[in-house]
Amino acid sequence: MKLHNSLSILAGLAMAGMASATTIGLPGGEFAATWDTFSAVSFTGDAPDSSTAALTGTLDSYSTGILPTTTPAGDRIYSLDTGNPPSMAGSFNFDLRGTTTTAISQLSLVLKFTAPNLVPSDEFFSLSLDGVNFLNSATPTHLGDVTEGSNTFGIYSWTFSGLESGESFIISISSPANHVALDAIQLVVPEPGSAMLGLLGAGLMLKRRRK
Repeated sequence: MKLHNSLSILAGLAMAGMASATTIGLPGGEFAATWDTFSAVSFTGDAPDSSTAALTGTLDSYSTGILPTTTPAGDRIYSLDTGNPPSMAGSFNFDLRGTTTTAISQLSLVLKFTAPNLVPSDEFFSLSLDGVNFLNSATPTHLGDVTEGSNTFGIYSWTFSGLESGESFIISISSPANHVALDAIQLVVPEPGSAMLGLLGAGLMLKRRRK
């Protein structure tokens, strides 16, 4: 499944195949690690809520910001400005640490979040990298928006390259204190089956032309 597929199709597939509503709209992939439930108690070293075999990963080093615990099944990571109220203000930053179990030519980080309409949503996160290289610069790709209840979530992806089998990497993610709510995080590796189908189709076309 490619990341630029129609978001409406992705959302429909997610609704049909995922029990947790917080993952609706995420692109998925054959190999992925997804965090959609965050815990203030076990955030450090937090394993993915769902994952497959291409990589292992944990969230770590969470600092400042707000992590509500009133609804454990749908916690979000918040940064708020000083007016909401001052005692709840704060930015947040954390590390996503992973190790590949196979060579990965491309890896995408997908964030699903809400943000104020006055500032472009892609400006609410900054990333620093260790062990991976940007493919599409530091500007994320907007995959689309999904609405759940009264919340509209933007879904953005950053794409990286250059990971060998057994290589460790760190993606440090931070957001300023300006009312952004991070709802889900996903690491996506494009499905190798898609590439194989493309090659098979090209081979069949060449064979027909030769006939």
